[in-house]
Amino acid sequence: MSRLSVYFPEASSHWEGQNQYLESLIVNTRVALRFSNRKIFVDKSNPKTVSKWGQNYSRINSFRRKDFWKASIQLPWYRDFRGREFVQWIFDSQDLTHPEYFSNEEVSFRRMQIQQTINRNCSFYFSSWYQESLFQKSYPSAVSVGVMHFTYYPKVISANFEWDCKHCNDGNFFYLPNQWWAHKNHISVIEAFQQYKMGGGKNHLVLTGDQRDYRWPNLEPEILSKLQGCSDTIHNLGFIDRADTNFLFEKCHAVLQPSSSEGWSTSVEASIRFNKLILANDIAVHREQALSYPNVSFFDVAKEPSIVHNLFQADKFRPPLHPYDYKIRERRFQREILSVIRNVEKLFIF
Repeated sequence: MSRLSVYFPEASSHWEGQNQYLESLIVNTRVALRFSNRKIFVDKSNPKTVSKWGQNYSRINSFRRKDFWKASIQLPWYRDFRGREFVQWIFDSQDLTHPEYFSNEEVSFRRMQIQQTINRNCSFYFSSWYQESLFQKSYPSAVSVGVMHFTYYPKVISANFEWDCKHCNDGNFFYLPNQWWAHKNHISVIEAFQQYKMGGGKNHLVLTGDQRDYRWPNLEPEILSKLQGCSDTIHNLGFIDRADTNFLFEKCHAVLQPSSSEGWSTSVEASIRFNKLILANDIAVHREQALSYPNVSFFDVAKEPSIVHNLFQADKFRPPLHPYDYKIRERRFQREILSVIRNVEKLFIF
């Protein structure tokens, strides 16, 4: 058994999705490696990191930044003991599925970066089988060391999240937790929800998430204009703490995931963790992610009647939903972590 150590970087200050992935990765790596000789380290040199990760990882070693490269593996990006990257995590390939969301210069630069990485004999791992297949079709010479289907680690749930929604009660609202990026299709959902309410729908709609998309600066004011006059039924809470989003996941009637492109959706994964009804856009990653999960329905986000129909159908489904054992996903994730680590170790040259 290898004695190679596994190191994790500090928490991100700008990408909450990465922090969700990292927390789940840290916890499940600890479980996956509990009978091995490897050690696990988390970067706690930054006070903000200590605050972000909290005390959940007190049983895991901490390390100082100057000692960083004494380890042999860093997750989620692998580097050798000299600090050279040789395995890269591809968390999504939006430039391949929806290049129209980027400038031509951004797409060209991204593809040049990937090709240069391949030319350095760098390998890759992915968040879904779909992403792995898509990437390898686009870059046939790329080498994959595996797929890791990330699970959702809830950490903590607000005991009593206070929010200004007098008419929202447990189970009478749809929850759309995505940030306001163009590919998340908020406008399509808002317009469909308005049709649902005109048709007699009873549920409210709650939105959370960062509202800026640097690629589409006019998107935020366009969405806000769609929300004018809807404050009695659509409640925009903005960017909130994850403990509060977990509260909403737990209390909502159903979660909406209308995204057109995902590497692995934290919204879908959190919904499965909380065993909630999911209404998702019918794309390959959502199908893969909800495989074997019984409480999911798919719609075509490009067709408003499809979304409206799903909203009305959701009204008919009330708790209790079909039971689901989330530990099945965690055990799979732990096996995949071990598999990827072993494949990475084969790449080491001492």
